[in-house]
Amino acid sequence: MFRPTLRPLPALRLRPAPARIQPLQLRLRHSAPSPVRTRPSPPPQHSYAPPPPPPRAERLPGSFLTYAFAAISLPIALVNSFPNTFLPPVADPASLAAYSKTPLTPGFVASHPLLASQLFIFRLRRGVYSAAVRSLSYAPADYISPDRPTPYAAWLTAVFSHGGMLHWGFCFMALRSLVPAFTILWGPARTAAFFIAAGTGASALECVVADYLHGARVRAGDLYERVRVRVRRAEGGTQEVVVMQPKEGLASVLGQHLGSSGALMGMLAVAAAAMPHTRWGVFLIPVDVPVRWLFGALMAWDVGSVVYGKHDGIGHLAHVSGAVVGGVLYAVWLRRVPRLGRIMQ
Repeated sequence: MFRPTLRPLPALRLRPAPARIQPLQLRLRHSAPSPVRTRPSPPPQHSYAPPPPPPRAERLPGSFLTYAFAAISLPIALVNSFPNTFLPPVADPASLAAYSKTPLTPGFVASHPLLASQLFIFRLRRGVYSAAVRSLSYAPADYISPDRPTPYAAWLTAVFSHGGMLHWGFCFMALRSLVPAFTILWGPARTAAFFIAAGTGASALECVVADYLHGARVRAGDLYERVRVRVRRAEGGTQEVVVMQPKEGLASVLGQHLGSSGALMGMLAVAAAAMPHTRWGVFLIPVDVPVRWLFGALMAWDVGSVVYGKHDGIGHLAHVSGAVVGGVLYAVWLRRVPRLGRIMQ
């Protein structure tokens, strides 16, 4: 019987797929679109810190002295600036006629603040309060003539009185420049005492010099003369009137003197002696000026005006007197006091 011979089959060999096909498969698998929609990722959150505040400006030494001076002298200068051409005096309107003689007492102001403010403005424009404020100033003739009262307190109060806002503004700018230097060297207390002493001494010395120059004429009563001038009429045209005006050389003696310029000239004299290396800025001058040049120019102008009898509404004799008093106070007082600081420039 025939039997078939069974032989084992050879082992099946599986070859791996070629390497060049794998990238294709991977590429197809990963490039297929995903059926799931995803939300866009939010933008990254950046932490925000606010910028630091700017550094606070340092206050000038002795600034509270200038603010105290402004608080006292500014209301007086405001009252003295009326009446003027920009806001001429007018009568009370018909709605305020019933209150034309009502005094502005604290009770009336508290109960009728709006009405009181309107009455104050109209009275201020007419110069009602200027007469009361005028007593804070002085006239050298009051200390020369024996028939006139001599209010010596006006030598002090005139330091804080000014003829208007422009006059006050120039004095305030000069004081704001001088006070910090004085405060650094001698402290606020001595600075305030020097300012008051120089202003009061300048007023007193001015009256003494005016008595020496014009005392005989004032005591003789030879003060005014009649002058014919032309003035404009409200209806139009001009009209000739006769007015009394001071004689030549006596206008500065009979007029009211006020302002802190005498005390400021005393402080400037001390600055020229104690701080000669410093330079100061002057209004409307683009470069800084050495303090000695500035003091010398002002003194030359004031002395020349006093010698030649120039009257331009400026108290040149008070300026010279303030410089003299300031120099004396520096020699006998501030020069011997130890300095608290040093000014480099």
